[in-house]
Amino acid sequence: MIYNWSPAITIPTLVGSASSFIATGMVIVLWILSKEKSNLRYSLIMNLTFAEFINSLNNSVSGLYVAATQHTVPPGNACRANGWIGQVSVQAADFSILAIAFATLLTIDRRSLADPPTKTKYIICLCVWIIPLITGSVALGMDKMAPVSGNWCWISSDPRSLRYLLGHGWRFAIFMATTVIYVSIFRSLGEHLRARKQFSSKAHYSFYPGSLNSAIEASLRTTNKTMVKKPEAAKLVANGQEPLKDEKLWDISDEEDQGRSSDDEKEDIEMRPLRRKASGTSASKDAQSGTSLRPRVRVHHSSKLDQEMWQWFLMVLYPLTYILLWIPGIANRMAELTGHNYGWLTILQASTQFTGIVNAMIYGFREHRGTWSTWMRAQVDRHFVD
Repeated sequence: MIYNWSPAITIPTLVGSASSFIATGMVIVLWILSKEKSNLRYSLIMNLTFAEFINSLNNSVSGLYVAATQHTVPPGNACRANGWIGQVSVQAADFSILAIAFATLLTIDRRSLADPPTKTKYIICLCVWIIPLITGSVALGMDKMAPVSGNWCWISSDPRSLRYLLGHGWRFAIFMATTVIYVSIFRSLGEHLRARKQFSSKAHYSFYPGSLNSAIEASLRTTNKTMVKKPEAAKLVANGQEPLKDEKLWDISDEEDQGRSSDDEKEDIEMRPLRRKASGTSASKDAQSGTSLRPRVRVHHSSKLDQEMWQWFLMVLYPLTYILLWIPGIANRMAELTGHNYGWLTILQASTQFTGIVNAMIYGFREHRGTWSTWMRAQVDRHFVD
C-alpha cells in the first residue's frame, strides 16, 4: 500500500515523537547526574525510559525526513533499520509495562522483592528485550520492513497476519495480562487500606496543651488529625503519681515506628528532648496545682503506608495511560487489516507518540526531582547570585 505525505498526519506525529524524545532524554541526563537508586521499581522505570527514548528518537529522525521531503521513507536499508529499531524499542516498552505491573503486584504483598540483588535486576531488565529482539530480527530477516501510515517504517501488511504474529498479537496479550494484574493490584490495595484504618487507630501520639513548644504544637494540630480526650493519666499526674508506660505525655506506638520514613525518624530525634522536658516540667506543675486537670490532645500521625500507597498508585497509573494512548493506533492497524484506511484515525494515531513524555512526567521527573531542584538552584546561584 502506498501512503502519501499529509501534514495533518506528519506534524502531530512529529511533535509527539520529538517531545517524547526531549522529555525522556532529560530524564536520562538526570539519571546520569543523580545518585543511582537500587530498588527494582526504579530500574524498571529507567528501562522503560530507555526504550521510549530509542523509539522516539527513531521516529523523530524519520519524521523530520518525511516533513522535509514531503515523502514517506523510501524502501531500502534506511527503512529496514528504521523499522527494526522501531519494532524492538516499542515492543520493549510494551514488555516494560507488563514488568512494571507485575513487579508492583509482587512488592505490595512481599516487600523483600522490592530491592532484589543487582544481578537479578539486570536479568529482569534484559529479559524485557529478548522477545522484541527476536520479533524484530524475524521481520528483518524476512525483508518485511516497509513504509507504513505515520512517519516511519514497520512490518509490512503483506501478509496481513505477520503484523499480529510479531507485533499486535503480543500487545493484545500484554494489555489483557496487565488488566488482570490491575484487578489483583486493586484488590490488594483495598486490603491494605482496610488494614490502614486499624493501623491508624493505634498510630498516634498525645500531649498536654501547653507542654510543648508552641510552634511544634501548632504544627501538630494543623498537619495531623487531632482530638481532645480526657485520659486517666491526667488524674494520676494531679495526684502526684507517674503515668503508666503507655500513658506518657508524648506517646508513640510501636506500630508507627515500624513504618516510619527517614524524615519521620529525624523528626523523632528532634522531639525526644521535648518529651523529657514535658515530663519533667508539666507533670510537676500539675502536681503542685493539685486540681489542674487538663485534657490531652491525641494526634493521629500519617504513616509511611500513605507514601507507599501513592507509589503503588503511580506504578499503576502509567500502564493505564499507556493503553489509552495506544487505542487509536491499534484501531488504525485493525482498520488497515480489513482493507480500510481512515484519515481521521491515522491522525489520532499520533497519540501513540506521546507515551514517552507521559512516562517522563509520571515517573522520570518525579524520581529525580531532588536532582532537578539541586541543578536549578545551582543555575540560579551561578547567574543571579554574586
